Amino acid sequence: MILSVVVIFNVICLSSIPLCRAQTYRCDVEEKATNNALKEIFLFAADKQKFPTNGAEMKSYCDANILHQKTIKTYGDKCLTPNSKRIVNLMIYSIVKNGASTCKSKRRSLDFQQVGKCGNVGQPDNRKCWDDWVVAMTGISEVEDHKLKIPLSCCYVAKVSACLTRSFEKQSKVCPRKSIEYLDTLFGIYLTDVMAMLCGDYTADNDKCDKIISKIPAPKKKSKDQSPISAIAKILESLPE
Repeated sequence: MILSVVVIFNVICLSSIPLCRAQTYRCDVEEKATNNALKEIFLFAADKQKFPTNGAEMKSYCDANILHQKTIKTYGDKCLTPNSKRIVNLMIYSIVKNGASTCKSKRRSLDFQQVGKCGNVGQPDNRKCWDDWVVAMTGISEVEDHKLKIPLSCCYVAKVSACLTRSFEKQSKVCPRKSIEYLDTLFGIYLTDVMAMLCGDYTADNDKCDKIISKIPAPKKKSKDQSPISAIAKILESLPE
């Protein structure tokens, strides 16, 4: 009887992989896939997803965003605390909302494609910005003063933005000033809602950041996180009630 049940379950798994995954979902296993999805949907430092430069690539980009969103949402629903899930969902909502609007609008789609070559030549250096962001978030997670963790996380965003800009400026033959400004604005759009919710006065144009940014320590241990977003989620989960 037990053998029959096992055989039936295996048949169901083969015929319905999503059902099987739903029954065997493990947060520790799916975290890596979710971090990869976060990196791809964020686009600037993506390993596989390129900035689209034509209509066919635009369609592929739009379709991929939907799949990445599902991966991230499932992980958030099953694995994150309510506070962390709210922050991750808010960031993904900002990215997806902007992407969906761009995908639906011919004018916005064409504008996006026009900066695609610039975005793509900047990606290799952008990945270093992304990795440095992860390292910084790991260092912030080790800060003993819990009250500093969120302000430091917010203040470091300005460094990330500047790092991305430098990546594009190095490619002046492919990246005219107009394209760089477009991409700078896009990065801001991705983070605007989260910054508004979390950061208060701790933003790039406030001298409060200048006073505390040096307090970010080098991490004592190598981060297992592959995404600054998941690292921020863990910082939120570490805060006392």
